[in-house]
Amino acid sequence: MRMNTKETRLAVRQARTQAIREKPQGQLTEYRDLLVATYDEPIGGLIRPCLEVWRGTAYKPEINAWYRSEESRQAKIDGLKVSADQAHARKAERKAQPKTLSSAAQAAQLIREELKRAYPTVKFSVKSSNYSGGNSVDVNWDLGPTTRQIDAIIDKYQYGDFDGMTDSYNYRPGKERTAASAKFVFANRDNPLYEKMCQDYAAAMRLDYTGPEMRVPNHDQWLGTMVHQLLSDFDLTAHGYQGIQPTDKLGAGNMSDFYIFVGAQYIDRYATTA
Repeated sequence: MRMNTKETRLAVRQARTQAIREKPQGQLTEYRDLLVATYDEPIGGLIRPCLEVWRGTAYKPEINAWYRSEESRQAKIDGLKVSADQAHARKAERKAQPKTLSSAAQAAQLIREELKRAYPTVKFSVKSSNYSGGNSVDVNWDLGPTTRQIDAIIDKYQYGDFDGMTDSYNYRPGKERTAASAKFVFANRDNPLYEKMCQDYAAAMRLDYTGPEMRVPNHDQWLGTMVHQLLSDFDLTAHGYQGIQPTDKLGAGNMSDFYIFVGAQYIDRYATTA
C-alpha cells in the first residue's frame, strides 16, 4: 500500500492504535504533535511495558520498544514531552519574529514597483527564486515593451555576470551583493499572438504561409525567427497588436526598416533606453 496521502497514512495508523486499545493496559495519549501508545506485552516469559510513539501524521511509529520497568518507560515518555515542549517553543519564537525577505525577493519587490510606474497598463509577473547555487528574479509579460526596455530598468538589480569563456561568475565593478539584488535577473517577453504574427508577416511579404518554420526566400531564415527579430524592435504597449505592414523604404538595412508593427513605437536597438 502506498503511503503518499495523509488519509492513507492515518488509516494504517488507526488500525494499529485500535489493536493497541485491545491489549492489556492499552492506552493512547496525545501530546503536542505526538501520539503516545502504552500497553503490556508478554516478552521473554515476562509481562513487559511497551511503548509506541507516532509524530505528526506518520503511519510508522518513531519509537517501538519495550522496557524492563514501568519507571524506565515513563522516563522515556517524560523526555519525549520535554523535547516536544522545546520544539513547540522554538516554533512559536520563529513565528513571532518578523519575516525577512531574501535579497532576491527584495529585488523582485522593487522591480514590481518600478515596472508599475513605467508601464502601468502592462501586467508583469515578477518572481524570485532561491537555490543552492544562488538566486534569481524572473520577469514575464505579454507583448508590450521590448526586452531591451525592460532590461534597462531591471539590469541594475543583477550584481554580476556569468563568463562563459572562464566558466565563472564575476561581480560587476563597484556592485557587490546588496540587500536587494540577485545573481541573475531575467526578462522574458511572451508572445501569445505568435502564430497570428507569422501569418500576417507572410502576407505582408506576399508569401504563401505554410507555418512558422517556413524558409523565407532571399533571407535564408525561418519565418518565426524573423517575427521574433522584428518584434524585438517594437513597443506594443500603447495600442497592442494591430498587424504588420511593409514600409515604402528601399535599400539595405534591418527588417524593421521595411516592415513595421502597425501603430507600434519603434525602439532603436542602438539607442540608450535607460
